[in-house]
Amino acid sequence: FLISRGDEFHALMDVVDSTEHMANGGVKDAEYLTKQFIPVMQKIDPQYELFDMVAFDGAANVQKGGRAIAARFPRVIIIQGAGHVCSLFLAKTFKEPKLQLLKTFTVIVSFFIFFCFV
Repeated sequence: FLISRGDEFHALMDVVDSTEHMANGGVKDAEYLTKQFIPVMQKIDPQYELFDMVAFDGAANVQKGGRAIAARFPRVIIIQGAGHVCSLFLAKTFKEPKLQLLKTFTVIVSFFIFFCFV
């Protein structure tokens, strides 16, 4: 979790390791995300007054978790990041045959440059 203010750089609030949760068949759904975020936010803002915006990617389950957070923190608005949408777009785009060829060419050239000139 990262936080920032308008007059300061961002800071790391916490790191959540989901390895065990996922290995046990868990999913990163709205309930899981909310259980991870809210306690960390409450440590910093026990009066529910400091947080005003939370940014998540555009996946539906993540946005649902964002709405649950906004219900607890009345000043929070949820904005949608572009990462999820860009990832979906690029995944679909690179399935085109001509771009697959370009992708292969790029890998070969990168390999050549790394091993020949480094």
